[in-house]
Formats: sequence, C-alpha cells, structure tokens
Amino acid sequence: FKMVLSSAFSVGIPVMVVQFLGMSDASLGLTEAMVGLGGLAGGGLAGIAAHKIHIGGSHWILLGCAVGMVGMGIAMLPGIPGMAAYWLINLMGFLTMVVSALFSVTILTMVQKITPTQLLGKVMASIMAVCSCAQPVGQAAYGVLFDVMASVPWLLLFFAAGFGVLLTAVSRPLFQQLELRWSE
Repeated sequence: FKMVLSSAFSVGIPVMVVQFLGMSDASLGLTEAMVGLGGLAGGGLAGIAAHKIHIGGSHWILLGCAVGMVGMGIAMLPGIPGMAAYWLINLMGFLTMVVSALFSVTILTMVQKITPTQLLGKVMASIMAVCSCAQPVGQAAYGVLFDVMASVPWLLLFFAAGFGVLLTAVSRPLFQQLELRWSE
C-alpha cells in the first residue's frame, strides 16, 4: 500500500492541485512541502513512540492511509469549493504521510529484527529493489487512470482507499503472526 500511496501522491497531487483545482505552481509547491513534512513528522514520531508501536497493530496504520485517501476523494467531489478542497488535500496529504512513514519505519524495524544477521543486507536490498521497481509502474498506472477518470477523480481516490481497506483486513492476521514472532 505504501507503493500505491507513493505513486498516488507523486502523480495525483500535481494532477489534483494544478489540473483539477486550477491552483498555481506555488500552491503545488506548498502541497508537496506539506506531504514531505508529513513524512518527516511520521519518521520522527516512529522514533519517539517506538516502544509503544506494536507490529500486531500495524493494520490500523494502514487504515489511516486509506482514511487519508478518502479525505482527498472528498476534496475532489463536485461542489466542494476550490480553497476548501485545496486545504483538505494539504491536511490529508500531511496526515497520510505521517502514518505512511510510521508504517514504513515500523515494518523495516521488524524486518531488521527478525532477519538473521548474515541475510540482512540481502533482504533489505531486495525490499528496496522491489519498492524502487514497483513505483514507476504505479506512477504510470495512476497517470493513465487520472487521464481516463478525468471527470470523476474522486472515484479513483475512493477506489484506492477501498484497496487500502481491503489490504488492512487481509494484513491483520499477518501482522498478528509477525507480532508473535517478533516478541520471541
């Protein structure tokens, strides 16, 4: 879901802010800064609250990402005033990146703890390679989907949120099993 979210933000934010809302490049810059700050805040929060975060509850963090996508979908609904939509996108982008970064740090920490030392470099390199290779595919898909669904962008965001909710439900047992393994 992190890859889906990253692709949605790198393609979707500029499309939503500039194309659909008709905002300036400076407004887009502010939105991208808000998203970036959300990532930094989430990373910092992960460090501060590391002892309180349990991998078994990570599905709730994923659900937070889906909620952020719903908020952005609401911003794109017809009849929402442009400035209200813009600030809702900023707020949801910030909050979604907070929880996304929190999720990433939690998962990578867990992987590092349960991976045998002699395999750690290979495992981390594999994870990073998969993420790096999947992101352009996601960006291309979102580009096409935003083009095809130009008259109903909220539908695409609600679909992405629905995927996030489905992923949350499916991942819950996996995260709970990982919690058991991590606590050994």
